[in-house]
Amino acid sequence: MKNQYILSILATLLLLFESTVAFGQDLYTLDTTNVGQIEAIVTLTDGQPSSVFDLSWSYGGQWLAVGRAQGAFVYSVPTFQPASKPIGKRAYAVAFSPVSSLLAVTTSSSPSGILLKDLSTEAVYMLDHEATSLAFSPDGSLLASGRGDGYVKLWNVGTLNQVAEFNTQTSNGPSDLSFSPDGRTLVVVNPGWNIQFWDVAALLSASISRTAELTPASVLALPAVANGSTSNVVFNKSGSVFFATSETAETTIVESLSLETNGISSVDIVIDQPKAQSGDYGTVIEIVQNPNGDLLALANTDGQVFVVDAATQKVLTVVPSSIDPTRAIVPIHVSFSPDGTMLAVAGQDGAVRIFGIR
Repeated sequence: MKNQYILSILATLLLLFESTVAFGQDLYTLDTTNVGQIEAIVTLTDGQPSSVFDLSWSYGGQWLAVGRAQGAFVYSVPTFQPASKPIGKRAYAVAFSPVSSLLAVTTSSSPSGILLKDLSTEAVYMLDHEATSLAFSPDGSLLASGRGDGYVKLWNVGTLNQVAEFNTQTSNGPSDLSFSPDGRTLVVVNPGWNIQFWDVAALLSASISRTAELTPASVLALPAVANGSTSNVVFNKSGSVFFATSETAETTIVESLSLETNGISSVDIVIDQPKAQSGDYGTVIEIVQNPNGDLLALANTDGQVFVVDAATQKVLTVVPSSIDPTRAIVPIHVSFSPDGTMLAVAGQDGAVRIFGIR
């Protein structure tokens, strides 16, 4: 308890970190007949250009957190004005609780670990794990954290105690963690290796000293593809998993998985992909789904985000990652707001552009 108290004090001191925050606005309208009008509402820049590591919308959509080298920047929605000073430093992952105003941020500041801040009460806590990926369980009671050495930990959010730990047995660590909608399965994506499905109840029932010896309930090996491999997964409401695995010359290959008692069934979804500005088709690096489950957004390395009908797999429109249509900026992360009316697109240039969907 004494160490936890000291860590909490040091975490509070991190909030004294000062930074200049600039705010800019750009308007750009796309002509689309299927999704409705999509427009760039605002472009977010924070001082000097800096890579975006992660994005997360808060429960209810009141805030948007942007993870950067300078820390986690939090913006109030819909004004997108800064809501606080940067939190932590080198925020490789940011994640809001799905049931509260609690924000989890990985930080490499001294002390390094996972910084938890309740934006409503300003309470600050610290967890001792130098993680690079984060995910809350659907009920907000658990926090999963992964790091580059392949180890993943589970934390009880209420007590701040570690309750499980396991080794993915991969050298480059998880790029994405995701709980199933019922909270019973934790999915770990190991890029270039596999996707692992872990039974949460089994992890919690084993003692921490033994959880490192446990094995996943199922493992899906990723094919060796020349044009890229999956970086994240997304669950729909029924519990099926979507993830992009590879590209052919003119199509994006998206896997659809159903978690069943007798194992994993896999069905390929082929999305006809428009040719990008460069004349190539690029590689999908992230896939997200809107809250209603009827739209998918796929970030492409050629500077575009494809908005796809989840039922028909048809591309409805293409959202540029740059306000300037003559510039192709690689989108690093994409994320729908909780109400599905906005799409945040983080570009390789360090800007975050918010597109309205109505």
